[in-house]
Amino acid sequence: NEPGPTVEPRQLAALQSQVEQMAAAGDLWAFCGSLPPGAPADLYAKLVRQVRGKGGRAFLDSNGPALRAGLGAWPFAIKPNSEEAAEMLGHSLDSDEDHFRAVRRLQADGAQLVALSRGAKGLVLAMEGEVLMATPPPVTARSPVGAGDASLAGLLWAIGDECSPAETAARAVACGTATAMQEGTAVGDRALVEQLLGQVTVSPV
Repeated sequence: NEPGPTVEPRQLAALQSQVEQMAAAGDLWAFCGSLPPGAPADLYAKLVRQVRGKGGRAFLDSNGPALRAGLGAWPFAIKPNSEEAAEMLGHSLDSDEDHFRAVRRLQADGAQLVALSRGAKGLVLAMEGEVLMATPPPVTARSPVGAGDASLAGLLWAIGDECSPAETAARAVACGTATAMQEGTAVGDRALVEQLLGQVTVSPV
């Protein structure tokens, strides 16, 4: 993706003011993507703290310095992919066991829920004392565009419904898989997600 427009300090101040006014107990907020030019690396961290301070839960899906700084603000959830997690931890994630250790480490570093995306292999979820591996069924993937965002939407959907860790992992994988099956930037619909839900394999590790 091309970088977005440069943001000015007054715009950042207005954003923080809006979050401060709107955030409330029980809210679910998602802060996603790379930061635009002009935004400090700790912008997401500041927003996460604002949401937490009002009793809400913040989901963070970013990378690099923004993700590292954000994790230090104790977001409710993060959703890195293998490469982003490896960059944070300082070593490659080559095996299943590497991924299992990574989610435990990232959880200890600040997030209550860690969903570590493995692309077509599904994800590893650390939540409520459990570590689970969720694997999608064999499908024909047409485009990865938006699949990660759809997976995050699945997490938000599950947490909003107070689902178990196993159901949370299944919803995240089903949503991501449904979108990966579409052409271009299309998003998988609810009917396909529901169909895939029963085909996702979730196993404790």
